[in-house]
Amino acid sequence: VREIPYVREVLSALYEEGIQLGIVTTKIRRTTLRGLEFYGLDKFIKAIVTIEDVNYPKPHPEPVLRAMEALSASPRNTVMVGDTAFDIKAANSAGVTSIGVGWSLFSESELRQHQPDYIIQDMRELLQIVGLKGIVL
Repeated sequence: VREIPYVREVLSALYEEGIQLGIVTTKIRRTTLRGLEFYGLDKFIKAIVTIEDVNYPKPHPEPVLRAMEALSASPRNTVMVGDTAFDIKAANSAGVTSIGVGWSLFSESELRQHQPDYIIQDMRELLQIVGLKGIVL
């Protein structure tokens, strides 16, 4: 696990604006919590859905739907940021805005094949997508 530039700052800004944050992962809970705690990101996260919490992992929409349920979120007010085709497929199947990241192990063209709503090259771009244009990091 490595820290991606501006993730902490963006998560903090979203959290401070009252936006609920969740994690949907194919990792086990213990590993997920360890990574979040190591980087001090756990304080921003309200819901965590791991592979242990679902019958059907990503690319099935179940993990995304469970996270939305835990957050009392609706699909039209939910975005999912992911670095794999499985993330994009799960988000699209769940009816939420899908955002691929340009720093993925997968190429941008490979992610685009799965029709994400956005591809970002810098985590700060997420602020504009969710309507927080005035925040400067």
